[in-house]
Amino acid sequence: MDVFTSKIMLMQSPVVSRSNRHRKHFLWVMVLLYLFNSSVTAQYKQPLPGGPVYDTTNKRQDCGTDILLQQLRTSPAAREKEALMNREILRFVKRTDTANVILPVVVHIVNDDPYSVADQQIIDGLKDLNEAFSKSGAYSASAGVDTKIGFCLAKTDPDGGITTGITRTTSFFSNDLNALIEDRRLKNLIQWDPSRYINIWIINNMHYEIFAQFNCGNWVRLNGGGYATMPPNGGALDGIVITAFGRLLAHEMGHYLGLYHTFEGLNCANGNCKTDGDRICDTPPDASVRTSFSCTNSENSCSTDTLSGFTIDMPDQVSNFMDYGNNQCTPQFTQGQADRMMAAINTQRSGLLQNECDPPCVANATAAFTRNNAYPVPGTVINFTNNSTNANNYEWLVDDKVVSTQNNFTYTAANIGKFKITLKAYAAANCFASYTDYVIVNCGVTARFYTDKRVIASKELIYLDSIKFTNTSDNATSYQWIMSNDRGMAEQVISTSKDLVYVFKVPANYIVKLIATNGNCSDTTGLFTIPVDDPTPDMYGFVSSTECYQETKVRLRFYACNFGYKTIPQNTPISFYDKDPRQPGATRFGTFLIPAPITGNCCSFLYTTIIDVGKKGVDQLYIAVNDSGMVSPLVYPNTSVPEKDYIGNVQLQQGFAFKVTATPPTAVMEPGDTLRLNAFARPGSVASYIWSTPANLSCTNCASPNYIADTTSSTIKRVIATSNLGCTDTGYITIQVPAYNDFDVRLTDVQCAQNNRLHVDFTLTNNFKRGILPKGLTVAFYSGDPSGSVATFIPPLY
Repeated sequence: MDVFTSKIMLMQSPVVSRSNRHRKHFLWVMVLLYLFNSSVTAQYKQPLPGGPVYDTTNKRQDCGTDILLQQLRTSPAAREKEALMNREILRFVKRTDTANVILPVVVHIVNDDPYSVADQQIIDGLKDLNEAFSKSGAYSASAGVDTKIGFCLAKTDPDGGITTGITRTTSFFSNDLNALIEDRRLKNLIQWDPSRYINIWIINNMHYEIFAQFNCGNWVRLNGGGYATMPPNGGALDGIVITAFGRLLAHEMGHYLGLYHTFEGLNCANGNCKTDGDRICDTPPDASVRTSFSCTNSENSCSTDTLSGFTIDMPDQVSNFMDYGNNQCTPQFTQGQADRMMAAINTQRSGLLQNECDPPCVANATAAFTRNNAYPVPGTVINFTNNSTNANNYEWLVDDKVVSTQNNFTYTAANIGKFKITLKAYAAANCFASYTDYVIVNCGVTARFYTDKRVIASKELIYLDSIKFTNTSDNATSYQWIMSNDRGMAEQVISTSKDLVYVFKVPANYIVKLIATNGNCSDTTGLFTIPVDDPTPDMYGFVSSTECYQETKVRLRFYACNFGYKTIPQNTPISFYDKDPRQPGATRFGTFLIPAPITGNCCSFLYTTIIDVGKKGVDQLYIAVNDSGMVSPLVYPNTSVPEKDYIGNVQLQQGFAFKVTATPPTAVMEPGDTLRLNAFARPGSVASYIWSTPANLSCTNCASPNYIADTTSSTIKRVIATSNLGCTDTGYITIQVPAYNDFDVRLTDVQCAQNNRLHVDFTLTNNFKRGILPKGLTVAFYSGDPSGSVATFIPPLY
C-alpha cells in the first residue's frame, strides 16, 4: 500500500470518497466412501468374527463353578443374593493389620476304598494350598502376593470333640460323578456345618461338561475337574468338590471365597473395574479361556486395560489361579484378589473366623471306626469296629443319642432313611475325640448315569447328532429312560435298555431321567437337562472393502460366514444388484459361486471378485448371499441350501465410487500471491494426480502444487486423479485476481481562502498491498457527484 498526503488550493470544497471490498466464498464438500470385489483370492480361513478359539492340547482340569452360577442365576432371588454379596464386599473397609486369617477345613474322602488315601496325602494337599495362598514353597517365584489367608485341618468337630479334620466314606459316587444331578447325593453322604467349616469332598473322577464350543466344523469340549459354591448361594450344598489337590484346589478355594474367573463374562467390559468382569482392578480384562503356550508371552484378548489404571495395555494374566492359561505357569493371586477374598470372609463367611483349629482339650486320643456294609437296606445288621487310639471309654450315639458304651457297636437298619452314627472316645472325663459317619438306608437300588457330552446341535434331514448315556446304576436289573422337551414332547419312555445312544431329531431343551429297579424297589435320578441347538446353516457376508475398478467395474473383497453347524456346500451363490433385489426393478450385475465349503461356525477365506457394472460412477451395490439370481424380485429360499433364517442375507454397500476433492474450491488472490492447492482422492490408493493448465503451477503431477498469481483476472485449475485400480475423477479450483490498483482519496481539511478560493488538504492511497502511486496520477475535484449530471469541475487538475 502506497500513501501520499498533499495540500491544494481549490475554488470549492467537495468531499469525494470511494472504497472496495473483496469477499471470499468457501465451499466445503463431504464425500462418504465405502467399497466392494469376480477373480478369487484365498488368504486365510478364520472363526466367526469376535468368537474365541479354544484348544485343549494342554491337558488340564477345568472348573465347573460357572455352571453352578448359571443355574443359580435363573432364579431372581439368587441373582439378588449375588448382587447383595458384591455390594457388601465392595463396601467392606480393607483391614490395616497384617495378621493372617486361618480358616478351618474338613476333608471328606469319598472312595470305593477311602482308607487307601493316607492322612499324609491330605496333609500335603493342605500344605500346598497354604503355600499357594501365602506365595511360598512351590509358588514363591510367582509375581503375586501373600493373601494373608491360611487353612487348617479342623481340630474340633461339630460335636465338640477332638478330630483329625478328615472323614472317610465308602461310596460309588466317587466314580463317574454326574455333578449336574448327583451333587446333592454326594454331599448328603456327609457334611459338617457349612457355616463353621470349609467342606471339601475329594473323589476319583467326574463327568461334568462345563464348556462346549463349535468352531470351524469341530467341537471343543472342556470337562470339569472340580467345582465350588460361591457365597452366599451355597446353602445346604456349600463347599468344594475336587478330583485332585494342587492348583485345582487353590482355584476352587478362590471361588469359594468370592473370586470370579479372570475371564468372567468373556468380554472386555471395563467401564468400572470394581463392578465389571471379575470385579478386580489389578487383573487385566480377559475374554479368553484358551490355553496359553507361553507364560511370558501370552495372548492379549482385550484392549481396555488402561481404563482400570494400567499404564499400558497388558496381556492376559494366564499365571493366575483364577485363569485357565497354563498349568505349567507359576500361578498367583493379586492384591486385589486377596482384598476381595478377605472382604468375602468378613462379610459372607464370618462363621469361619471362630477358632476350630485348636483341639477342645489336650489329649492324644483319636476316634475312628469302620463298618462292614456301606449300602444297607431295611433289616440289615451293620457292625461297627472301633479303631480309636489312646481312649479309655466309649459312647456310641445314633442321631446324637447314646445307645451303647461298648468297644464295638452293632446297629440294625430298620427303616429307610439317614442316620447319624457318632463314636466318642474318652481320654478323660471331659476330654474326648469323636468321629461321625452317616448310614443311608434305601431299598437297595440307586439310579445313576452320565453322558459323553451335554450340549449338541441336531435336526432331522439337516445334521444329526447323538448322546451316549452310560448307566452306572447300582443293584438294578431293569431300566426306563424318560425324556421330554419344551417343543411339544410330553414325558415318555424312550428306551428300556441299560445304556442308551439317542439321536436327537428336533432342536429343543430336553429333560432326561433314569428309573432303575430290581423288581422290589426302584430309584429315579435327578433331572438332566440337554440343550440341543438348531444346526441349520446360517449364511452371512462380511465385506472387507469395495472399490471402483477400471472405471466400469467394482472390486469386492469379502468373507462368507456360516453361523450354523452344517457345512455350506461349495458353489453356493452370492449375487450382486444395483438396487434392492427384493423390490421390483433391480438389475443383477453377476453371481459369485463360493469355491470351497464353509464349515459350521466359521468364515471362508477372504475372497476377491470383480463385478462388471457396465457404467462409470456406480456408487451403490447390493450383495445377496445364498441367492441364485433366478428369482426376481428376490424371495428366499431360492437355492437348495436351507438356512435357519434369512435375516441379513441382503446388504447394501454404498459410497465407494472413486472421488477426488480439490481444495480450496475457490480463492481470491492478488498478483504475486502464492496458494497451496491440494487434491485428495479415496478410497484406495492413488496412482497419479495431473493438474492443468500448467501455467503458474509449481508441478503438474503432484498432489499439492503451489500456484503463483499473475494479473490474469481469473483461472480454473483442473486435477484428474487416477486410482491404482484404474478409476478416475476430476476436481476443479476457481481462482480470481482483482484489478491491480485500488485508489482512494480522503479530504483531511477544507478552508475558505481569499479571492473566492478553497484551501484543501487531502490524502491519496493505493489500497492494493503491493501497489504504488504512479507519477502523473491525476486527481480532479467537483462541485457535485461526478457520476451525476450537475457536477462542475473545479480546476486545477492535480
